[in-house]
Amino acid sequence: MFRARDTAEIAFGAEAVEVTDSLLADDYAGGRLDWVLAEHRRLFSEPVPAGTNRVLVGHRTPAIMVLGPRVGGDAFPEGAVLALEPAPEPRILAVLVLAPVPGGGFHGC
Repeated sequence: MFRARDTAEIAFGAEAVEVTDSLLADDYAGGRLDWVLAEHRRLFSEPVPAGTNRVLVGHRTPAIMVLGPRVGGDAFPEGAVLALEPAPEPRILAVLVLAPVPGGGFHGC
């Protein structure tokens, strides 16, 4: 959770970041997992105002649980960006994967 918040604050500035339990990772959600998945569904489908974007910085497993095999397995690796068009059935626009760090980076990631 802290890495997700830190990433968002570095990317967009702390004043632009709203921290919410609705983006918890599945293994931290406990008895709230159904609510966390419902919040992901809502955020993935709810339209945004014209000329804006919604950026969610969280964990991939709830996204995989909501979107299913379209992003399962290696289709949405750790550290990647999932670009969606919000809709009742969200349209996957892209999965952006960072270029590998020469020498393997931290723990070979």
